[in-house]
Amino acid sequence: MNKKCVLQPLIDEHFQDILLWRNAPEVRKNMYTSRIISKDEHQVWFNTLKTDQSKAYFVAIIDQIKSGVIGFTAIDETKAHASWAFYTSPQAKPGSGSIMEFNALNYAFDTLKLQQLNCEVLGFNTKVIKMHGKFGFHIEHTDKHAFFDGKTHHDIVKLSLCKSRWQIIKPEIKNKIRRFL
Repeated sequence: MNKKCVLQPLIDEHFQDILLWRNAPEVRKNMYTSRIISKDEHQVWFNTLKTDQSKAYFVAIIDQIKSGVIGFTAIDETKAHASWAFYTSPQAKPGSGSIMEFNALNYAFDTLKLQQLNCEVLGFNTKVIKMHGKFGFHIEHTDKHAFFDGKTHHDIVKLSLCKSRWQIIKPEIKNKIRRFL
């Protein structure tokens, strides 16, 4: 059975779910903001997304279940590049991350018409670095000890994927993750 993934632009009804997901220990441990986010702080962030044309955020709905957030930032239509990030909800089913990444890349290159997509991952999050590699991203460079979480300095791994590479490997990736789609 094929799983249907819809990238739904953020609406007010997503506010509480996203706040809960962002504050879940398993999500925030891999984010730049690893502390508990207040409702007021979340409201400011959420409201900013509604007016900032350089950002596009979505809730990924897989088989009618809200499964996580996909965000594109620093969208530059002139240079045709942007950055992106995602996280699954703590209750997301196995394979949701792969479904979300596949659909996010299609959105980036087919809908946003990007030529390059960039992302940053905290160096200790090797699972996501490896996952991005499976989707064709390559490591541009690593900024050593560039992020301080209040206790420890961490590396930031910067990755990128260009549209031409995605078009070549997309059928192979789709075949590899077919059990999740």
